[in-house]
Amino acid sequence: MNLNDKTSNRDGLALFGGSFDPFHLGHLAISKHVAALEGIGSVVLIPSQRSPLKSKASAATARDRIEMITSAIEGVAGLSVDSLEIDRGGISYSSLTVQAYREKLEGAPLYWVLGEDQFLNLSQWHSLEYLVKQLIFLVIPRAGSKKEPPKIHGLRYQWLDLPLLDYSSTQVRAYCRELKSIKELVPSGVEGFISVRGLYLE
Repeated sequence: MNLNDKTSNRDGLALFGGSFDPFHLGHLAISKHVAALEGIGSVVLIPSQRSPLKSKASAATARDRIEMITSAIEGVAGLSVDSLEIDRGGISYSSLTVQAYREKLEGAPLYWVLGEDQFLNLSQWHSLEYLVKQLIFLVIPRAGSKKEPPKIHGLRYQWLDLPLLDYSSTQVRAYCRELKSIKELVPSGVEGFISVRGLYLE
């Protein structure tokens, strides 16, 4: 489905969930790209409390992750952060987050930003039928992607036209442990926050 194939003329809202542990330049580039798409009014970054598909907890605290995102997007038009999954606690089911936003937005289009690996694992997501009904998925392709979507009835999606982004939170954390510079990997505010708090050293 293309972004123009909509049932409403109202600007849509894109939700971008993840652990953001930490938030890096790839996350920022994706967020800016999505916010600039026609028909999308803004992007909300939603750090998770605990992903249902990840066994390990985040290395940084929830509040640290919120502060890092806040510092990274300060002054960037169309971007905001919402702590609702952290405030809710427990496992961060996307369906509960979507339900909360759907109640606010009524008929406006709702989008969900995710990487291709997550997209291909959609069948494992909680309340998938509800999510497919409510969302248009904006997919970040991986290197060498054949752009083959999962076979899910009614699935609406759009591949994002992005250059290959060579960033990962895993790499940032590894650099911190090895006392390497992360200046080229994260926004300046995040770099300073990590340094002051001494994050990711273990």
